[in-house]
Amino acid sequence: MGPADTWDALADWLSHIPVRLPGGLRALLVVSAHWEAPVPTLTSDRSHTLLFDYYGFPPHTYELTWPVPGDQELASEAQRLLSDAGFESAGTTGRGIDHGVFVPLKVVFPDADVPVVQLSLVRGLDPASHLEIGKALLP
Repeated sequence: MGPADTWDALADWLSHIPVRLPGGLRALLVVSAHWEAPVPTLTSDRSHTLLFDYYGFPPHTYELTWPVPGDQELASEAQRLLSDAGFESAGTTGRGIDHGVFVPLKVVFPDADVPVVQLSLVRGLDPASHLEIGKALLP
């Protein structure tokens, strides 16, 4: 569990991330450790629901909201970059943003004013393949 102020210190650190980012942040492409798919898969929704992919927590944790928009243009661009690098990829709608994304980003961007596209890991979790996916998405 850690010291009593662990969560407060983490929230403080997270809340200061925006001041360390370059100005004019258009959107975020976030890799989720809580989502594996056969190929790299990107959310391509205009807006997101929250996917409460956890169990046994207090009731209030299932009542969280964070109306963050998606970015279909960014999702399409990421798919093009993956294709250009030889990766098959997919887009999906209706999945929702999982807690590995919405919990920290809700603290970083409480106003949900930076669009988010979530990217899955690839089943099998091959490190070399994921490094190549990252290189393909670098631009």
